[in-house]
Amino acid sequence: NAHHHDKQHLSLDLQQEDGLAVFKRLLEVSDVVWENFRPRVMPRFGIECPVMQEVNPRVIHVSSPAFGSTGPYKDLISMGPGVDACSGLSDLTGYEDGPPLKPGNFYADYMNGLLASHCVLVGLFAREQTGRGQHIEAAMREAETHVIGEALVDYTLNGRVQHRQGNRHPS
Repeated sequence: NAHHHDKQHLSLDLQQEDGLAVFKRLLEVSDVVWENFRPRVMPRFGIECPVMQEVNPRVIHVSSPAFGSTGPYKDLISMGPGVDACSGLSDLTGYEDGPPLKPGNFYADYMNGLLASHCVLVGLFAREQTGRGQHIEAAMREAETHVIGEALVDYTLNGRVQHRQGNRHPS
């Protein structure tokens, strides 16, 4: 694949003892573990952040669940298109007299990658100050807020609900 030059990958079955042992060996030499499971998955495997930090106290664990680790949607599974719809972005995309549309890109995927990578950098900076890693949550739905910020601010400050404008949007 043209996008994966010199990258290595590995699939582990964390439900198997051997897979979990390999994960922990990798964890010993890792700076960051970044996963996007539902909040209950890592604890089910027995490798939530406190357990990871017993193996490697300097590890930074970034969780990117679709809708966060608390609240009524915490156990829902979703990828970018579903988060785009649930965030309100799809409702803002399309023409005035038409239905909500899928945005041109899966913004939740891109925005989550951006948010989580910044979280990693902040975690690395904090680790240099404290010597310890930490758990950081960068939920996909929260990352999407950056894309619809104008609509959120307009509603919060002015009580206005923005609607689809098609190609009439000012920007």
